[in-house]
Amino acid sequence: MTDSGLAERLERFARFTPFAILAYFVLQTVIRVTLSPNLEVDEAQFVGATHFALGYGNAHPPLYNWLVATFLWLTGGNWPLAVAILKNTLLATAYLLAFDLGRRATGKALTGALCAASFLLLPQIVWHAQITHAHTVLLLTAVVATCHALTVIIRGGGMGAFLWLGSAIAVGALAKYNMLIFVAAVFMAVAATPEIRRRVLRPQLGGSAALFAVLFGPHAVWALGNIEASTNRLSKLQVTDDIWSRFDVPFLGLDGLLSMAEMTLAWAASLVIVWFAIHWLERKHAPLTENADLARAAVARFFGRVTLIGMALFAAGVLAGDVSLVRERYLTPILMSLPFWLVLARPIESHGRFAARFLGTAAIVALLVTIAWPMTAIIGPHRFALPYQAIAEDFVSITPENTAILTHRQVHAANLVLNMPETYVWTEENKEPENVLAVWRADDAAPPDFLRYRIEGYTPESDRVTAHHRYMYFSGEFALFHAQLFRR
Repeated sequence: MTDSGLAERLERFARFTPFAILAYFVLQTVIRVTLSPNLEVDEAQFVGATHFALGYGNAHPPLYNWLVATFLWLTGGNWPLAVAILKNTLLATAYLLAFDLGRRATGKALTGALCAASFLLLPQIVWHAQITHAHTVLLLTAVVATCHALTVIIRGGGMGAFLWLGSAIAVGALAKYNMLIFVAAVFMAVAATPEIRRRVLRPQLGGSAALFAVLFGPHAVWALGNIEASTNRLSKLQVTDDIWSRFDVPFLGLDGLLSMAEMTLAWAASLVIVWFAIHWLERKHAPLTENADLARAAVARFFGRVTLIGMALFAAGVLAGDVSLVRERYLTPILMSLPFWLVLARPIESHGRFAARFLGTAAIVALLVTIAWPMTAIIGPHRFALPYQAIAEDFVSITPENTAILTHRQVHAANLVLNMPETYVWTEENKEPENVLAVWRADDAAPPDFLRYRIEGYTPESDRVTAHHRYMYFSGEFALFHAQLFRR
């Protein structure tokens, strides 16, 4: 089959990409719900924080909490089902919007399929977001929605597209505050790209701004009035990295800049390597022609500038703020436009072998991930395999009603609360409950120091109880937890 004939066949198959995306995430939901009744680390933070509030004191905006509460109501209080449906719905939405973005930018479904498949080659999306993250999942979906809205506007969309833009930005800001760095990069890129500037900087943009203000304004007022609660996670930026701390310079985040470079490679290298490796192989046989579609070229340049400006803004903040450690997920809003830049920069969908190899590589990754992540729980001592129900049964005999459970990690407290009626997770906001069940995972005869200082003023109400149970599935390892009841 000729290269052009293969491209035509791929174009026909690419029209079914939305169905493939939906099937993939339905499968991921089924796997997650059947695999374990436990909550992961990021999922556990919502236990006890699903009441309506403009902020929850964890330095995250509140939208994901509201969504968890909504899905809990829809599922009748089934926590694993609620968080699984929510996360996979958001991820499916991001993939679908990426597909539609590519389709709208070029008029070809194959371009959209390449955009969506690019996500499967980004570990932060195909692995971390799918398995562990919460707020970041909502953020990445909002960033993709923003890119989609901008593409619709650039291709001639009217007021509806501008309202879509305002709502997408508001959702991102209500997911994580670093969405605002991406928004700044977007409008700087708009100003720097004349073809885009004429289409975006129109009177309808005022509708985007007004909708954003209405949606984000109430939380912004709360955050400014509760500045300590809304910024308490900033201390994590001062955590040092053992690798780069030797390059620390007073009042300058040089070590953080090196950490950022490392995390940028971790975030994007797999996609870039696969992309250019296949690109190089194809150029040996059929060199790609330059892009003749001027509108497409302008969109590609725009997303390239969004990516580069966003990285520059983030790097400047790291350097000036004396940040010592950058984690991979911090870069998600900055680098989410990278796949669109790569796909739109050259007309690869007209080269069947290139597109086929890229889509095939992405499909193999999707298959491997679908097999690999459940296996981490089935054959290893993963949190999904912790026997929380058996542990809770051992502790319930010393636990009266209305007891706060205090552990060294909230994920343990949350999962025990779900298995112990009439208990709740100990929080900083409720420092003096009547009864506290201190739970720790160690061989210490008494609660370790990081628990003990929180129960000053309490006296032991029970002897120490030990729970020793085998992990679920086939790791063969045992989980050892201790608990002791304290009363104020």
